[in-house]
Amino acid sequence: MTHFVRSPEVELLSEHMQISHLIKCSPEAATAALERQLSRFGTVEKREFSAFKQAMEYLLPIKSFVTRYLTVQIGEWVWIICDMRLSDCYSDMMNISKDLTCEAVLASALDSGRRFYYIIAGNHRRIVQCYEDGNRWVFFEKGAPLECERVANYTLKRKPDRFKTEDVWRCANFVTGIVFPINWIELRDKQVVTLERSLQNLKVPVQLYETKWDVTL
Repeated sequence: MTHFVRSPEVELLSEHMQISHLIKCSPEAATAALERQLSRFGTVEKREFSAFKQAMEYLLPIKSFVTRYLTVQIGEWVWIICDMRLSDCYSDMMNISKDLTCEAVLASALDSGRRFYYIIAGNHRRIVQCYEDGNRWVFFEKGAPLECERVANYTLKRKPDRFKTEDVWRCANFVTGIVFPINWIELRDKQVVTLERSLQNLKVPVQLYETKWDVTL
């Protein structure tokens, strides 16, 4: 059994929501696949909400370890967000994509780093990363570029300029057809499902970060 520790740090909800994870499948399939993964750690608690804001209130505050997930349908895709600080749910996306033999997208547009992953059936179709690592910036790409990419920028001298926020959103839009950044107001009346994993055998205390609600929903 673990316990929770209050952290003096404050996190912005707007920054947390700059990380998007999407799976191309039905909401039922995505939720079931995620539930199968989480059941390895014990009992999974599932809840349904009729309003997006209510689900977000249940998800928060942001934590140092993932305890809860939110799933909501956007077009042909299911958007997944968790309550872990700066988490990209990468392993979850890979496993669900492999499990359901479907497409997945991870798009992170933080000031400290931009990342875009396009995954098909648990395999990387395209990766572009541009992030701050200590006192230096790192740029990395793998796979054949997508038609939407500004490949000429990848040789710019300043690495932070090679792959910017707008580049992340352009790639995510190209693959999913969804307009980014997501207009959260349009999700107000969406049906949302949340999953809470068991923390029964977790040995490290989970920190709770005060979360500033600076997003209009």
